[in-house]
Amino acid sequence: MTFPMPGFCPAAVVAAATQGSSLNEIVTADSTSFTFTTLTAGVTADAYPIIGLMARSASSFDITSVTLGAQPCIELYKQFNGTTALAFFSAPRGATGNLVVTSSATMVRGAACLTPVFNLKSATTPTAVAVNLSDPMNVTISCEAGGWIGGLAYNGSTSDSISWTNLTEKFDVRPESVAVLSGASDVFATAQTNRSITANPLNTGSGQIMVLMALR
Repeated sequence: MTFPMPGFCPAAVVAAATQGSSLNEIVTADSTSFTFTTLTAGVTADAYPIIGLMARSASSFDITSVTLGAQPCIELYKQFNGTTALAFFSAPRGATGNLVVTSSATMVRGAACLTPVFNLKSATTPTAVAVNLSDPMNVTISCEAGGWIGGLAYNGSTSDSISWTNLTEKFDVRPESVAVLSGASDVFATAQTNRSITANPLNTGSGQIMVLMALR
């Protein structure tokens, strides 16, 4: 019979990340506060709600508060192109209810998505972030084994859609006639090193933003 060495404790193994279905919702009324009511149907007690936001204003603004079920959310990353913003937020594990987004100025349309992600080591510290503002939008991003990569892409154009390469598209919505927001995400059993991901709008637009984020 053998015994472990004194003081030795094997490291706990964290299971690979998995994800539930992504839900999205748009708001078409101008306001300094948007409420989204349909995003948390797939959130269970062990899920980290990872939130993607798009907001646009006629003037300079900032997203000042995000809550899910009245619980404060943590900003993971935010990027502006002019007066359009894309941002990722993380809610407390298991949080459900209305998503409320508040801005420092009137937002003239917005959209949100939510993906329940499971088995994360941390839902508040991205392992990598990548941004591109060109057309087509292309970046490389790395991810640890068992991790998750999520992407948001915006284009200011009419009758538009966005196609993704090397990341699975989850939705493509139009919060207004001159804007399209698209989202994509995957989990990866093996480490990804400089994975090249492209979000390609159908039409030339007045401005683009692509934000990618990795979590583990």
